[in-house]
Amino acid sequence: MSLVAWYPLNGDTNDYSGNNYSLVSGTATVDQNGKIGQTYLFDSVADYAYVPSTTFDFSNSFKGDFSISFWYKLIALSATNRGIISCGTAGNDTQLHIVVRSTGNIAFAFYADDYNSTYTVPEGVWVHYTMVGYSKKKKKKMYIN
Repeated sequence: MSLVAWYPLNGDTNDYSGNNYSLVSGTATVDQNGKIGQTYLFDSVADYAYVPSTTFDFSNSFKGDFSISFWYKLIALSATNRGIISCGTAGNDTQLHIVVRSTGNIAFAFYADDYNSTYTVPEGVWVHYTMVGYSKKKKKKMYIN
C-alpha cells in the first residue's frame, strides 16, 4: 500500500496525498515561530484529528500493514481519555483511535484490541510518535522520538 493521507497543515486540514481524506476538526493556532495555520489545536474533547469512517477499513483489527506518524504536545492531563486521532466506524473494532489515557499513558487502540503503552506523555513537550500495525502478525508497535 502506498501513501493514503498526508496532512502538512499548510494553512488548512486538507489531505495532500491526492486521496482527499481531509480532517474534520481542529483550530489553526500560532506555532513556535509565530505563524498561523501550520499548527492545529485539537482540544481532545470536541476536536481531535478525525478521518471519516469511510476512509479506512480496520475491520478485524486491520487488514493491511500501516503506519501513522505525528507530533503531539499535551497541554494538560485530564481526568478523562483525550483523543488524538480517530478513524473508522465509532463504537466497534473497525475504529482505530489514538488517545492519552487519564493515567497519562498513550494508547494505540481498536475497540477490542488495544495497545496500552507504559510511556507517560509529558506535559508541554512536543513528542514524535509513530504507530505501526502488522496485519499478518496481528501486532502493533509504537515508536517514540
